[in-house]
Amino acid sequence: MNTSATFGNSSPSRASTAAELEAAYHATTYLIRPTSGKLPLRIGEHSPELEKLLAKSNCEQWAFISAANPESKRLSEAANAKRHRQLLALLSELKLPYYTGDGVPDVPNWPIEPGFFICGITLEKALEIGKQLGQVAIVAGKRGTTPQLHYCIERQPAHFPITELMHGY
Repeated sequence: MNTSATFGNSSPSRASTAAELEAAYHATTYLIRPTSGKLPLRIGEHSPELEKLLAKSNCEQWAFISAANPESKRLSEAANAKRHRQLLALLSELKLPYYTGDGVPDVPNWPIEPGFFICGITLEKALEIGKQLGQVAIVAGKRGTTPQLHYCIERQPAHFPITELMHGY
């Protein structure tokens, strides 16, 4: 998932905080590609279009998960593409309906991250998959609620400095 929002003027040696990491997730648009058009989601923002999609899909709960850039460490396009295919294979195995999508950062210094909007997945299963993929967090929700950020890491986000994650950035 995206960690871009506050790094536009940052250097790797600069100490970053968990608050900056969370701000980066919030400064990302999660674009879903249903059968026609694109549906933008933002953490904490109500989306009537999302509610329509959930109703049409008979979907009560969902998650947006990316396999790209685990632990917020930037990987090559080829490595991220391989991880994306592995996540697709897992979703096919689980027989969960999904739409493709992208995490699109508000700032240009972090790449767009391909992902999947997964219908019908429980938060617990989504967090399990996110953890398997080495993701710091996922975005998830239920019908009638706003998209929310959920951490996959075991330690408290307040004690999770980004400098541990942003190697080579």
